[in-house]
Amino acid sequence: TYSLNITPIIEEGYANIYGMDITERKIAEQEIQQRNKEISALFEASRAILEENDFDKSTRAIFESCAKILGVTVGYIDLLPSDQKGHQRTFINRGGLECRVELNLTMPLRGMRSEVIEYKKTIYNNDFHNSDLAKFLPEGHISLKNVMVAPLIVKNEVRGLLGLANRDEDFNDEDAQLATVFAELTAIALMNSNALESLEKSEQKYRNLNNILEQKVKERTKELKESEEKFRSISEQSLVGICIIQDNLMKYVNQQYAEFSGYNIEDIMNWKSGEFVKLIHPEDRKMVIEQSTKKQEGSGEIINQYQFRALKKTGEMFWLEIISNTITFEGKPAVLISPKG
Repeated sequence: TYSLNITPIIEEGYANIYGMDITERKIAEQEIQQRNKEISALFEASRAILEENDFDKSTRAIFESCAKILGVTVGYIDLLPSDQKGHQRTFINRGGLECRVELNLTMPLRGMRSEVIEYKKTIYNNDFHNSDLAKFLPEGHISLKNVMVAPLIVKNEVRGLLGLANRDEDFNDEDAQLATVFAELTAIALMNSNALESLEKSEQKYRNLNNILEQKVKERTKELKESEEKFRSISEQSLVGICIIQDNLMKYVNQQYAEFSGYNIEDIMNWKSGEFVKLIHPEDRKMVIEQSTKKQEGSGEIINQYQFRALKKTGEMFWLEIISNTITFEGKPAVLISPKG
């Protein structure tokens, strides 16, 4: 290729002609244009990975970008099981050609495909139709002029194959390098898909566990409610006094307990934290409060039955013997107290 520059010299009646061989420059420009096309195709494939959570959609976009830049008309993407004895066809492009082979037909991993898996590298054959490899194709398969197969490698294991075929020109090593990059992008899409699927399974598992837990909580809450209602029913009919202290508050008092103290139930239930000490003689309060606290906290040496001097609402003092113990009330530790005799 030459570049000509013609400069006329009108006064003298002639022209200067300068020529330059620009073949190398044209070749360099064509290579730059080709590299730009390759970069653009890789960018489109990379964007598909980021934009698409669906593996089928992302692999289709990656294949289309690869096929466009390499100029192939036929191809596929297969996933391999862990034992690598079969395949799962994810995507196939027949290039508009008639193929009488069933789409989901399981094809043995042999020929070029087995070599790609064994050596974990891209392999191509530019005379596939006339080679011994063609005999591995099932009857009715599309006629293949040339073929290139690249491995989808995940954690150093071949997890799939990217197949390309029927290019007008022969495949070369640069094409193999480019196909390898597209296969790597497909492998990344596969890893993303597996991670998303694993995350969705984990979320579903936790949702199921949460549902089970919620159901158990509802059942347990119902049981506690029924148990407390049963306790209230029994205690309200009891001939002995019963009270429950929790967080130093009077959480429950039956009528019998209220009567011997001289207070009514409403007054007692409105007492503030620690106000129940007005029922205890000042000289005995330390001991009674200490026992009540230990039972509420579930710690230390406790005495379940003891006597102390009690006070009625009128201020009248009398000796009181009680039986007390730690119970669970409304899901928390509490002290159940019942006067004896």
